Amino acid sequence: MTPVDLCAVAHDAARDVGPAADRTGLDLELSLPPTPVAVPGSHESLRRLFVILLENAVRYTPPGGSIRLAVSPVQPGADSVSIEILDTGPGISAEDLPRVFDRFYRGSAAREVAPDGAGLGLSIAKTIVERHGGRLSVSTAASGRGCHVHVVLPQPC
Repeated sequence: MTPVDLCAVAHDAARDVGPAADRTGLDLELSLPPTPVAVPGSHESLRRLFVILLENAVRYTPPGGSIRLAVSPVQPGADSVSIEILDTGPGISAEDLPRVFDRFYRGSAAREVAPDGAGLGLSIAKTIVERHGGRLSVSTAASGRGCHVHVVLPQPC
């Protein structure tokens, strides 16, 4: 584990996923602090985490929608960092939420929107987060529409 700047990782992942977002007219917004936010970790693993989460948002957000990726300290002086991805897609049904991290699980809405998925992305994302000592949660956005993914990673750097 070495210090990894999450702002740089966010830019890398957005560059990787940007063309897919552009093809469907999605607005991909980054909300990053002006200074680096370093966490101990693997740059490649954390980039993979961001790409998985952004690809899911792109896959399930209808054309013309928006995706927001934000990186910020949990609170000033805190020893953890928050990563949030919010989209304007259909969200995840209450009955599917308990199983979203199960390997190969895909809810009925996910199968309708993107029949080609394997149901491994969120399971892999959770493993990456846990290996970095963090927590990952997924919920329907507070507005009742869209998905809210929240990652908290320790920041002792």
